[in-house]
Amino acid sequence: MQFSILFSPSEDKVIMHNNLSLQTIPSLHFLESLWQNDILNDHRIHIMQCYYQAILALLQNHDKALLESIYGTKSFHDKILLELHATLDTTPLLYAIERYNGVAFQGLSFATLPQNAKEFILQNVLIFSNLFGVIRAQDSIPFYKLKQGTKAKNLTLKEVYAPFIPLLHNTLQDKAYIIDLRAGIYTKLFMPALPHFFFEFQKNGKVISHYAKLYRGKILHLLAQEPSLSHLNMQQCLEYLCSLHDTLFRFHTYTQQGNRFICKYEIL
Repeated sequence: MQFSILFSPSEDKVIMHNNLSLQTIPSLHFLESLWQNDILNDHRIHIMQCYYQAILALLQNHDKALLESIYGTKSFHDKILLELHATLDTTPLLYAIERYNGVAFQGLSFATLPQNAKEFILQNVLIFSNLFGVIRAQDSIPFYKLKQGTKAKNLTLKEVYAPFIPLLHNTLQDKAYIIDLRAGIYTKLFMPALPHFFFEFQKNGKVISHYAKLYRGKILHLLAQEPSLSHLNMQQCLEYLCSLHDTLFRFHTYTQQGNRFICKYEIL
């Protein structure tokens, strides 16, 4: 494969049956199978211990300031309490691509893809998690909630991603190019040194942000079903992206900034 695809996570996640009596830090064995964990294990364990300690503190002390930092709300209502307990239950695990269910993942609609398209995503997509750092679409993770841009101690994106950046540059250096479907906050964390494609969506001449998540997901849905994609060199991939369209958007133009190609699409 000449490229990798980078994708954002979502704050909304699939929550399944959990044990509401859990009040201890759970086993961290699930970390062992995550992307590059032979190198990142100690770092991930530290981050997860800090996270679970914060969750336990929320359950014990009902600290509204900490809740707002981690969850983006100050209210300890029933749904929040359910989710706090659910984060302490690391079973069952789901593929990351199935755990997230926010706008981008609704646009992707992974469950509706044919099996070969699902395998393409599982093998080639890297997701930039707020908690686990970079993970593969096929990595199995538990339910968790962590607000994007949290300032909670030891859990900021800068702290979580510190050891990931050099590792990303090293592991991606053998690729010819990158297809970057991430939101802006994650591109600020890591900008590929390789040639890469970024995506921008416009409505009536204005760049949109929130609903761009939906269209990034839809683009990944289309990419996964293109059988020739894995064999395209960078110029051929650019030509393909310039022809990409959907009932909701169509290609408009592209601009180049150094090794970054910004593909711009018009929302219909």
